[in-house]
Amino acid sequence: MATVAVVGPGGLVGNEIIEVLEAREFPVERLKLLGSLKSAGTRTDRGTIELLGPDAFADIDLAFFAAGPAVAGEFVPIAVAAGALVLEASEAAAARGVKPLGFLSGTGSAFGPSDVGPGPSAEAIERAARAALATAGASPEDVGLLLVEGGSAEEADARRALFGRRADLAVLAPALGVGHLLAGAPAVAVALATGVLALGRAPSGAGGRPRPVPRGARALVLCSGSAGGAAALVVEGAS
Repeated sequence: MATVAVVGPGGLVGNEIIEVLEAREFPVERLKLLGSLKSAGTRTDRGTIELLGPDAFADIDLAFFAAGPAVAGEFVPIAVAAGALVLEASEAAAARGVKPLGFLSGTGSAFGPSDVGPGPSAEAIERAARAALATAGASPEDVGLLLVEGGSAEEADARRALFGRRADLAVLAPALGVGHLLAGAPAVAVALATGVLALGRAPSGAGGRPRPVPRGARALVLCSGSAGGAAALVVEGAS
């Protein structure tokens, strides 16, 4: 469960963020609505808007900024310094001089429980991956880096269906290094994928030399839930 802040909850973007969180049943322990002097104190169906200030992020795990570049420029560094994970518009980040390391360009999901154990079937994992690649305008041949959970025969079967026995594909299983982080695993995998694409090389799981990842290659992140849900994310490096 996470403590979530939405900066600018009264606007169209802020309201949409909250609706998506509710529709996806995001595990919110507490929702904190933050606004300007003009909107602070306003009561909404989801709570009262509090004043955005220097101490507003002391207890926040995840902060969504739906305010303009000026507000983001002042308060995003404060939120980050307080330990919050911040999501903001790319325009606001650019206005602060932040250079992106990568982009999330495709997502896909599917459902189909495995017949041999907890988690999704190989067919569901493959469908999620192909859906993510399709939304990114990519194919399996465009993938140079694959991040897997690494503990399922179904995932291995889906990998073979997608990529065959490609020798040039760098494969990482973050759970082998940091343990399985449950719902936090996809975020760590995306961060790792972004870093690998930026560096152009992937660490070797066998303790050998880093493997090169070609410039322009995509990263595919596979995720799964014990009930049978499968998801996939496509990450691209910044040009």
